Amino acid sequence: MNTKGRVTIPTDMDAVPEPLDLLKRWGADAIRDCDGTEFPQELKDTGAKIYATYYTTRKDNAWAKANPDETQQCYIMTPFYTAADGALTIPLMTGISRELMKVNDHDDIARWWEVIDRTTGEPLDAAAWHYDAATESVVIDAPAAYHEYTVSFLAYLIWDPVHMYNSVINDWKDVEHQIPFDVRQPKTQAYVKEKLRRWCEANPHIDVVRFTTFFHQFTLTFDDQKREKFVEWFGYSASVSPYILEKFEKWAETVPYTFRNPLYHWTHLELKTAFGIDKILSPKTAREIYDECNEKLAQPEYSARGMMHRYHVEAVCTTDDPIDSLEYHIQTRESGFEIKMLPTWRPDKAMAVEVPADFRAYVEKLAEVSGVAISNFDDMIAALRKRHDFFAEQGCKLSDHGIEEFYAEDYTDAEIKAIFNKVYGGTELAKEEILKFKSAMLVIFGEMDWEKGWTQQFHYGAIRNNNSKMFKLLGADTGFDSIGEFTTAKAMSKFLDRLNSKGKLTKTILYNLNPCANEVIATMLGNFQDGTIPGKIQFGSGWWFLDQKDGMEKQMNALSVLGLLSRFVGMLTDSRSFLSYPRHEYFRRTLCNLVGRDIENGEIPASEMDRVNQMIEDISYYNAKNFFKF
Repeated sequence: MNTKGRVTIPTDMDAVPEPLDLLKRWGADAIRDCDGTEFPQELKDTGAKIYATYYTTRKDNAWAKANPDETQQCYIMTPFYTAADGALTIPLMTGISRELMKVNDHDDIARWWEVIDRTTGEPLDAAAWHYDAATESVVIDAPAAYHEYTVSFLAYLIWDPVHMYNSVINDWKDVEHQIPFDVRQPKTQAYVKEKLRRWCEANPHIDVVRFTTFFHQFTLTFDDQKREKFVEWFGYSASVSPYILEKFEKWAETVPYTFRNPLYHWTHLELKTAFGIDKILSPKTAREIYDECNEKLAQPEYSARGMMHRYHVEAVCTTDDPIDSLEYHIQTRESGFEIKMLPTWRPDKAMAVEVPADFRAYVEKLAEVSGVAISNFDDMIAALRKRHDFFAEQGCKLSDHGIEEFYAEDYTDAEIKAIFNKVYGGTELAKEEILKFKSAMLVIFGEMDWEKGWTQQFHYGAIRNNNSKMFKLLGADTGFDSIGEFTTAKAMSKFLDRLNSKGKLTKTILYNLNPCANEVIATMLGNFQDGTIPGKIQFGSGWWFLDQKDGMEKQMNALSVLGLLSRFVGMLTDSRSFLSYPRHEYFRRTLCNLVGRDIENGEIPASEMDRVNQMIEDISYYNAKNFFKF
């Protein structure tokens, strides 16, 4: 009988004997630090898992003090002040802890601060007021008598609010105030990433990392007596800064230049459907729209779950590696959340053998999470099957493969086993060996999916990380990818035929990135339809660069001419944003326009409107629901 596990013992630098005793008596299997402290060597040697806390936004005052302009900031509004005769002086820091914040008068106050006549609701021109740095006050030279005024100003957070809370509550003495820095700022972001990389390398004994305040903390402010003044659990007020505001303003400046670009449509569709904002985004409306969106985002109904309810989402499928724990899928399901969040099997790294060291590291992680000791190819496949089963237990019904092109080289089992031994042993493979290994893995994955009745998806045709200079500066997948040009029709056919010949070709969706392949795919579908499922082999919706009106229309036109548009499972959204759901409306509008033009032209009889309506509903909803069976 197993008497050990699922208990975690907290510890600290000055508490070693107690955790060791509890670890033994309770049968605990893990030790965690209390607050990002270091682990004593005695606790590292227990054999228990080590959980560590890591701070991305604070606990590095040397960096914060060297880069004060990248300290976190927030907007503070003063109380209302009533004017009488003469000038009105409004102190900014009244009732606010000076240990927590200090006025940011470094950036352009005329641009970033706002003085409002609350009686009329109108902001004052910057020429009507000035800032007195000596008294930290704004002076309105000629206010309207008996009108009320407020000032909204930027302030630096010079003490992390949670650290301040802990210090006050626990009466900590002689503790240096931890200064939070903004990880979205360019210098800080680069520094934090590099620091985390070095920390991971220096702490191989740590099994689980808990990130505390990954980007910005919830809103927590204190008054001048160190009492809690205001708390907003859903508000991230310290996410503001001139840098971020300027980025939004720059986008607002760009939008008028994006006519006929899908970004123009998406921007305004998101503003309208998510926030109820009908205004056109421009430099004139930017601040008003920014403020309105932020005000609404502080409300619970504008949370991620709230957005999903707003758009009537029934199921969300994430993209997950076989070694992922899926713990948040499990937590979401167990929380009673009625919208399904299901994993999608994305095993690309299991066939990425270009760099032997990376492949071996991945296989070792796979062995750890699967509990299968891996020393040969058959072991790896056994481990992958075990993870495939686990994904199925968590509701997975899809796989997704991101590939440059289809792989369908001839190979033998003996060759693949030898190739695995070679790359796992650290030897670089020849190009032919790489292609053979990928070819074998695609077939194996396809057979796994067929056994469980899953749908396999293939996104192919991208050339990634084209700009080597920017790759070195920013890393992979940062916007320097493009459409590729590959001759892949024969390989695609050969791959599908291999599975079909064995009677193991499952439901399949093919997504191309180069529109030149539209007709190739549209004709390929018919080769492998078998009548068991309507539209068993699908031509996937316009993807990535083709995820726009022109790309969607070309994809649907090719499918209409060479297949059956009525069997199409419709739109896939993979923009990884909780504001991307309007893309489905964008698709539906495009579909309706396409079919509507045919009706206007007499190519579809107006007398068939009932059937047309049903087809639109099927493509928009019912085909996918019946195809995937989530």
